Amino acid sequence: PPSSGASGSFAGGANTATTNASGVATSATFTANGMAGSYTVTASVAGITGTASFSLTNTPAPPASITATSGTPQSTNDDAAFGAPLVATVTDASGNPLSGVTVTFTAPSTGVSGSFAGGKKTATTNASGIATSATFTANGTLGSYTVTASVTGVTATANFSLTNTLGPPASTTATSGTSQIGPINSEFAAPLAAIVKDAGGNPVSGVTVTFTAPGSGASGTFAVGGDTATTNASGVATSGTFTANGTTGSYTVTASAPGATATASFSLTNMDFSVALDVPGTVQITRGTSATVKLDLATIPANTPLPAAVNFTCLVPTALSSAACSLSSASIPAGSTSGNTILTINTMAASEQSPPPTGPSSWLPGLPLVSSAALLALIAMLGMMGIFSAGPWLRLPPRRLPAYLMLALLAITSLGLLSCSGTSSSSSASTTHPASNAGTPVGPSIVMVTATSGNVSKATAININVN
Repeated sequence: PPSSGASGSFAGGANTATTNASGVATSATFTANGMAGSYTVTASVAGITGTASFSLTNTPAPPASITATSGTPQSTNDDAAFGAPLVATVTDASGNPLSGVTVTFTAPSTGVSGSFAGGKKTATTNASGIATSATFTANGTLGSYTVTASVTGVTATANFSLTNTLGPPASTTATSGTSQIGPINSEFAAPLAAIVKDAGGNPVSGVTVTFTAPGSGASGTFAVGGDTATTNASGVATSGTFTANGTTGSYTVTASAPGATATASFSLTNMDFSVALDVPGTVQITRGTSATVKLDLATIPANTPLPAAVNFTCLVPTALSSAACSLSSASIPAGSTSGNTILTINTMAASEQSPPPTGPSSWLPGLPLVSSAALLALIAMLGMMGIFSAGPWLRLPPRRLPAYLMLALLAITSLGLLSCSGTSSSSSASTTHPASNAGTPVGPSIVMVTATSGNVSKATAININVN
């Protein structure tokens, strides 16, 4: 029989026989091997060139078992190909390998699993009964699982134990802290956070992430040691506090991890704002009236939303007495890109002087007018003197007349002084009146308007001139 391939063997290895009386030689029992196929067995006699040929065919025996030959157990990083294919051997009930048998490889349809190259899930056994799978690649889910190999008619399957393991860092992605706007020279509201993943999209812990800001122009600085961070169990690394520098503008901070080709990008903007008079120049105010001016707020860069509300206050200098200021719109809300407020400045006119009090006549300084009481006393005295002089029975001795006249003069003088004293007191009291208000001083001055947003303040000097 053929020495290889489809063939067979004689019982006891006896491949010779002796002819009988009829010249017939009969072989020992011939058993087909495990290879299916047609072949020829020849019979020959020494000295005769011709041979007898026997055409035989080995039909396939039904498969009885399938076993995993190689490729188990194995592990690889997620989304990576396993190092060895999956190999299974199919045999019949006698343990003979069966060729030409179709073997089907099956991986889990969900969860941790993998896929065969080209979607090819079947293989055919060779002459040794061996079927070899196509390259098998793990998916992005971590864990252990089983791939089976099966043939029709055999209940049992060959099992391959495989494990998808976490791979090295492959990408870094921003998770929070991007698209922030912050005032210059101020801390941003939130830190920068990035997640590190392997090729399968699984978070990788314990990886050092480096945050890098631009070296010039609009940028910022991290708190000491805050430019590096280690990923936690969720693969997230969080930076230290980041503070904008004094240059306005937008820029990008990156986060990178060793071995990861993709980096995280954080879009940040350093902003500022300005406050100025809508119409530049000195504000002219007539004393005793008010003036209103409009102040415009603009963000820098233009159209950048305010990260926090801007609140306005105004202050009149102490020297500008009797003046006051107020603001009609004292706040511009966060998110605004511009705005304005109306400043009103009130001044006060000087008040009128009180009229001078009525007093002694000015045509005879130092000599007060005789009051009505003193005048009446003088008339009465003169009348009495006339009476004393008229009647003979009341006639005064001539030597006493000068004495009586002196007494009358003293009385008149005393009454006049008393009247003068009362008039003077009245005059003195009437000159005590409230001090007059000088009003708002005329001339140039400055009113300060301060705009505050967070910890940033802008003071604007408003030049005024009171006429």
